[in-house]
Amino acid sequence: MGPLQDIPHVDILAPVTRYARTARVPDQAIRELDEAIARATGDAGEPGPTYIEFPTDVLRTTVTANLIPQDWITAKPARRNIPYDALVADAVAAIRSAKRPLVVSGRGARKAGDAVVRFLDTADALYLDTQESRGLVPSDHKAVVGAVRAAAMSQADLVITLGRKLDYQLGFGSPAVFPDARFLRIADTASELIDNRRGAPEILASVDLTLDALSKALGNNAGQRDAGWLNGLRDKHQERIAKGKTTPAPQFGADGNIHPLAIFDAIRNSVAEDYIAIADGGDLLSFARVGLEAGTYLDAGAFGCLGIGVPFAVAASLAFPDRQVVSVNGDGAFGFNAMEIDTAVRHGAKAVFIVSNNAAWNIERYDQEVNYGGRIVGTTLRHSDYAAMARALGAHGERVENPGDLEGAIQRGLKNAPAVIDVITSQDAVSSDAQKGLGFVPDYQPLIAWDEAERKRRGERS
Repeated sequence: MGPLQDIPHVDILAPVTRYARTARVPDQAIRELDEAIARATGDAGEPGPTYIEFPTDVLRTTVTANLIPQDWITAKPARRNIPYDALVADAVAAIRSAKRPLVVSGRGARKAGDAVVRFLDTADALYLDTQESRGLVPSDHKAVVGAVRAAAMSQADLVITLGRKLDYQLGFGSPAVFPDARFLRIADTASELIDNRRGAPEILASVDLTLDALSKALGNNAGQRDAGWLNGLRDKHQERIAKGKTTPAPQFGADGNIHPLAIFDAIRNSVAEDYIAIADGGDLLSFARVGLEAGTYLDAGAFGCLGIGVPFAVAASLAFPDRQVVSVNGDGAFGFNAMEIDTAVRHGAKAVFIVSNNAAWNIERYDQEVNYGGRIVGTTLRHSDYAAMARALGAHGERVENPGDLEGAIQRGLKNAPAVIDVITSQDAVSSDAQKGLGFVPDYQPLIAWDEAERKRRGERS
């Protein structure tokens, strides 16, 4: 009939949820909530958000207790799927035949950290994490080679994915990006097995149980490895990590403002070992993936949904009140939910929000400058005073214009959180993502080098 705010909510949310439904029968409302929770945790396929709405007349209806079975409101045990012995045997054969095995973890491995470490030690494989699995394996483990990611991907002859889709971050599994590799795929949901590049074998089972079964079956016979390749990439990784730690980050950009990498050096020198790191932005996220060193890490994920830095940090701080929470945000991304600083103040969320204030949507500004004849349209902002905004909302706020003042400001922010540290940063500090093409997206692959390799594979001129 056209009441206030009457729109098709279910239709709007269906494309971005696993399940969307209107609960219309009052005595079935709890059952429908139970099902929505089960679907969100992956009982009907891929885990993810669900949506359920209640019309006003349903909300106002009283339902008697005898119509609510106990099983609707009781917590359910996690599903545990054991791998088939025959598939374990096939996987063991693939691992033993590999000379250059590489393990890549994703969301589906998030509860399997100990099993992943045991498997890496047994299989003598190299390891790469991805955004949703950072911290799963200790950064100093000998298998970790994140600093030589491109070489590991292009040279591996067996890629073992653990609960990880082959999306744009992994070149869609293309032979152009993995020219010598076969794939072994392990996941507890089929969507993380069948996308883009199939495995031989594919194991649909709990990742930790599967890895422990593989470790047991491999025993002391993991196969013959290319020792030169393994040790060479490990050594190169360590060299780059050591160089990064001993080489001071640049302090200024060409325009005289603070280089964003200086923020991460200051964080490293100011936080507790178990702090929670959150990164939000476009250009800034590229710097953060290299600069933020934390065992617990959150960012915008594969969908790149800007604006998560403030609400994620509020939630993390309330969930873990005894741990430090530091959220690093580009100024454009910060603007999406900056008003939630008020929420942090009202609820006592002791997070520190650092804003890289370069007065631009910089990855898009750089794209316009380089690829559109220098026509900069709609991608510049202002050096707005976000610290003053924070103080107006009742939070601690400081503006930093000199890199030498960063550590002190962050430490004061941690003591007086919630706090906003507004850092005036350089537009001239161009991220690797911007330089490699992620901002403008080439025709076939997200990065220029991968796109050129894809063109070559297709017989096209680059």
